[in-house]
Amino acid sequence: MKATAITTSEFDKASDVYSYAIILWELLERRVVWAHVSVEQVEQLVTMGNRPPISNSNQNTKESMRRGMVSLMQDCWSSMGFERPT
Repeated sequence: MKATAITTSEFDKASDVYSYAIILWELLERRVVWAHVSVEQVEQLVTMGNRPPISNSNQNTKESMRRGMVSLMQDCWSSMGFERPT
């Protein structure tokens, strides 16, 4: 996500794609991202380029599907908005 999206609430296609990656993460991990972190801490984590960890604990997803989802998710949350798929 662009830091400006957090600080100025100016959203664009790149911030929407980042948000999609976070939804993919929650679907894959079956939990809420940064559930025990304050909003202020999330803002700081995101603007510093941190991303939620990807675990190998969800064995209910086929491995080939999981690899594809992880790859797409990582492309979508690239710190460079112009590198994100559209």
